[in-house]
Amino acid sequence: MDLLCVGGDRRTLFMSEFLHNKGFKINHIGLGTTADTPLCTAIKTADAVLLPLPVSSDNKTVRTPLAKEVIYLDDIVLCRPKLVLGGMINNGLCTALLNDNIPFFDYYKSEPLTLKNALLTAEAAVSIAIKETEFSLFGSSSLVLGYGRIGKIVSRYLKALGAYVTATSRNDGTLAGIATDGYTPMNTADILENADQFDLVFNTVPSPIMNRQFFGSLKKHCLVLDLATNSRLDLSAAEEYKINTLCLPGLPGKFFPKTAGELIGAEILNILKQQKEE
Repeated sequence: MDLLCVGGDRRTLFMSEFLHNKGFKINHIGLGTTADTPLCTAIKTADAVLLPLPVSSDNKTVRTPLAKEVIYLDDIVLCRPKLVLGGMINNGLCTALLNDNIPFFDYYKSEPLTLKNALLTAEAAVSIAIKETEFSLFGSSSLVLGYGRIGKIVSRYLKALGAYVTATSRNDGTLAGIATDGYTPMNTADILENADQFDLVFNTVPSPIMNRQFFGSLKKHCLVLDLATNSRLDLSAAEEYKINTLCLPGLPGKFFPKTAGELIGAEILNILKQQKEE
């Protein structure tokens, strides 16, 4: 089976190696190597086109951080691939593929993959916190904003290191779960009046709570790590109050490209096996 990888970062390189070792023939475009075959020819001859995670940063072009070329999403659709697999496929591309009756799968909708990706994100975030602080996480007070996949794992890692962990939610059921898991629950509405208690803040949700008032309430030595996609954090306020604030999207690909790439490859392999069985 011939697979064409279009765009991507170092995760894609390891994903390609993983799939190659499983017996697939792999070709690349937009990964920093010179393509001998025009885009449309390569797409038409491939059994499936593999797009990166996320597919695009601007909803117009494929993410190609390792290459200089620009590859438009519309061009991929116009070349009529037999099958498209990508991560976090934007609505525009989904619509275009549906309109042209081109089958596609968003591999990042896989619960096992998103959970494992959350593990990598949490591990990287905690390692950054250790590196960026002059105090031990043991005995420190950490605030985890949001208690989804990443928030739960970050809380677990922090507690294992001896930190006192407070996690937030607006949902009463989730707050009960936070308490049951052994952390201090806090309603999101109460964050501002308690912000001065914490040495570390891990944000996992795109919430407007991280505003000027929030940063003005933090301890001067507090470290803020923003892990949220499409964050609404007020960076100008962070700079004004001299709060060390790190925006950290895409941690798995930056810290653990081999592991992250192989996880994506395994999910793609599952999808292709299911397609073959059908």
